[in-house]
Amino acid sequence: MLAGQRIILTFEMDDEILSPLEEVAYYEEKNLLDFDYVYETFADHIDVFMSNKEVVKYITWMRETTGMDVYRKLERLHAKIKRHAAAVKATSVAQLS
Repeated sequence: MLAGQRIILTFEMDDEILSPLEEVAYYEEKNLLDFDYVYETFADHIDVFMSNKEVVKYITWMRETTGMDVYRKLERLHAKIKRHAAAVKATSVAQLS
């Protein structure tokens, strides 16, 4: 019916995906987790979810529905990861030149 896909329920989205990643972002922001460790371990997961338009729509819907400012730490960490990845890529390109 869904061609191999399945629907993700809102509690799964929150409890099993976004909330744990928000906790990682919280601990990184408080310097309880080292950014390099977070980058190595979670960057791909965070980028996949935070770059997904349906996840972004869900977060927007949650904010509008609840009036709460949810997943801001995760957004900040995602932006930091993207900046770091761009810097690493630029350094690698410069070293090859």
